Amino acid sequence: MANTQRPDQAAKLQRLEKKRLRLGVSLDELAALSGVPARKIYRIRRDRRGFDSDIRKLTFALRAIEREEPMERASFGVRSSGLEAAARMAFQGFLAAVSGRLPERYERKAALYLLVTGANVPSATAGRVYGCTKQYVSKAVRQVEDLREDPELGGAFRDLEATLFSGRPA
Repeated sequence: MANTQRPDQAAKLQRLEKKRLRLGVSLDELAALSGVPARKIYRIRRDRRGFDSDIRKLTFALRAIEREEPMERASFGVRSSGLEAAARMAFQGFLAAVSGRLPERYERKAALYLLVTGANVPSATAGRVYGCTKQYVSKAVRQVEDLREDPELGGAFRDLEATLFSGRPA
């Protein structure tokens, strides 16, 4: 059914689709970031109309992605796709460095912590690398910061960071 009642909405949806394609965001990623179910996004695209609240959510999600890209480029000096690849490699390296130095249950969170705090990777990128949300990344970083107060684990973290980021051996 054509959108005869709201031609401005059809134009807005067309602009959103162009921006989504320019940024290289899949519909599933957009659904996850905006909070609008993927099924609803497919229906909005098919019918060329949707609720104003859903269109607003999609707009804000794309705007956030657009703003995030320059920050990602600045953190590593590369494009976002390159940043994600570099962050994946760094995460694997941090995971290998942490392995055996900390209790096994903290290893992945510690590697995530080092990726965000030591390598200055944005939380959203770290979340994509780890396969979680940026809120989970923030929570994991806080948990590791709390663990650093433990005298035994705090010393291990200091040695690890000194080895990884200052270039001197532990």
